[in-house]
Amino acid sequence: MAIEFKDDIQVPDITINGSALGTNAFTSTTIPTNNNQLSNGAGYVTTSGNTTIGINQSNTLNTATVFSTLNFTNGVATSATTRTLTLSNLGFTGASNANYITNNNQLTNGSGYVTSSGNTIIGVTTVMGPFGAGQSISEISFKDGVVTAVPKLQTLNNNAITNGAGYITEAPSETAYGSFSPPSAQVISSGGVTKTKSTLNLSTSQVTAQGGMAANASSIAFGTAGLYHIDFNFASTVSSTANRTLAAANLEYSTNGTTWTSIQGSQVYNYDRGTATSSGAATWGFVYRGSGSCSLIFSIANESYIRARFWIEGRASSGSGITTVTDGCRFSAHKIA
Repeated sequence: MAIEFKDDIQVPDITINGSALGTNAFTSTTIPTNNNQLSNGAGYVTTSGNTTIGINQSNTLNTATVFSTLNFTNGVATSATTRTLTLSNLGFTGASNANYITNNNQLTNGSGYVTSSGNTIIGVTTVMGPFGAGQSISEISFKDGVVTAVPKLQTLNNNAITNGAGYITEAPSETAYGSFSPPSAQVISSGGVTKTKSTLNLSTSQVTAQGGMAANASSIAFGTAGLYHIDFNFASTVSSTANRTLAAANLEYSTNGTTWTSIQGSQVYNYDRGTATSSGAATWGFVYRGSGSCSLIFSIANESYIRARFWIEGRASSGSGITTVTDGCRFSAHKIA
């Protein structure tokens, strides 16, 4: 039979094997036997999900190995196959054995690239210079356009240059020259007719004449043709009666020693004055002497002659004459071209 209590009985918490019994243990609450009897407060998955079973296999993809097919069911891989990648898969339309090219000599050089190894010539390694005054490189050796040697330096010399402009390349020749003076004084006496010419004796050589030049009492002979620089000086004094006298001299030229012509520009004059005053002669001296000179360039033919002539051009008294001054007379000629 059942035991009934008049009032509620307070029972402390009961545990079984350390687990406390819930309040439903002492109520008429039905204990769930199916999870569909429970509220899904936590939001657990209530369906069974994807029940498709995928493949169990391992595929190693390296070099040219790629997937050929991958089959999925409900997102699960159910099968997979692989294949080897070919050049045609990459759009290559060339030779099928292109992947076997291991040397560029197997290729056609359609673009014309340089196919040789280039210039293998090894040139010199050197520093030239700084050069000294007038120095330059005189020789360079090349091989295939590369400088292989610079063996020489040279000192520049204008004798290696062609004189196309015709510049003077040497100093005037000194192979023909001479200088002559009188051996003694000569006199044109008083009286007689003026302008009567006498030949000045220039036979004394002051330097050793060269080039066939020689002198005697009557003329100077030239053995070398050319252009000559000529200097002529004539000095004289009044003689006999000391009075105003005008002495003159010039040069004459001949190609045969017989026919003579005056050389233009060679004529000179000496005005021989005489005494200054009759009362002052002892104090002031005399002004008898005079001299004249010329300098010119003259063309002379081979085997030609020049002579000097002097005369009285005019005088105040027929009693006056002229006398040459030896130390003031000279003729010089120098071939310059």
